[in-house]
Amino acid sequence: MLDALEAEPGTPTVRVGTQELPCRVRHRQSGLALVLVPPRSFTLGSPPDEGETDERPQRQLALRRPLWFGQGPVTVRQWRSFAASRPPVGPGCTGFLVDGAVEWRHDVRATFVDPLPYLGAMPGDDHPVTQVSWHDAQDFCARHGMRLPTEPEFECVLRAGVATRYPWGDDPAGAAGRGNWSDRSLRRRFDHWRVQGRLLDLPAFAHDDGYVFTSPVGAFPANAFGLFDVGGNVWEWCADAYLERAYDLADRDPHAPLAEGVRRVLRGASWDNGPRGARSARRYHEQPSLRHGNIGFRVVYDPQHDG
Repeated sequence: MLDALEAEPGTPTVRVGTQELPCRVRHRQSGLALVLVPPRSFTLGSPPDEGETDERPQRQLALRRPLWFGQGPVTVRQWRSFAASRPPVGPGCTGFLVDGAVEWRHDVRATFVDPLPYLGAMPGDDHPVTQVSWHDAQDFCARHGMRLPTEPEFECVLRAGVATRYPWGDDPAGAAGRGNWSDRSLRRRFDHWRVQGRLLDLPAFAHDDGYVFTSPVGAFPANAFGLFDVGGNVWEWCADAYLERAYDLADRDPHAPLAEGVRRVLRGASWDNGPRGARSARRYHEQPSLRHGNIGFRVVYDPQHDG
């Protein structure tokens, strides 16, 4: 199964069991850059005095086998050739500026090429692709013999070895320079979202990262596992169906996605999330058919996955 991967020149290796595995590889079929995450234990969820009820109880889990994660979210460039081989897709959810607030609704002009056509946001080819549904992401992965990460796998690489509120610690101020979330650059353009008729204040960090919407993948430093944009830039689809009490499952296999349920899990937060949304344990979920200007995905290569 490792014939599907080509080691990057000069990459170090890690011994896992009886194998020496390359840390950085290129997936031969898709050309995507992947990073090895060896088996390890990690913290899942929030402590009793923090977060939402669906993030508890906090527990320790372990990745049981090596996985290669996409170094970053799939980009517009990487999606383009795949999209050209498929029929046109339906309208995406996009933003409209109405009376000083951004309203979100579906529109045929919203595509992966121009996901926010009424807000003046045209992403470059090196930005994460958005306006892709969970079904779209599944199709991309299946085409290339890969899969979406499960929710526990995603939280493992988001935390990158720490159990704090955020990947960088407990202080929201530490977000500066680490990723693309809602901050002063976004607040200078917009103050409020209007969602289902309700006017919502736009939460934001105190710093300015220079990006109103998405940023190029890799614009910010990689995390301790060598991955880009695991936190911020775009929400990322996970394989799992959303279950409110998922963290109550004491015998949970972190590599097996939960299948019961309609809505699908999203993790990692996006360019329009502030301190609450950027927490490592923060869970979100949407209909799998949704295409939105703040949702993307990344791949996982799992040698035990049958594609």
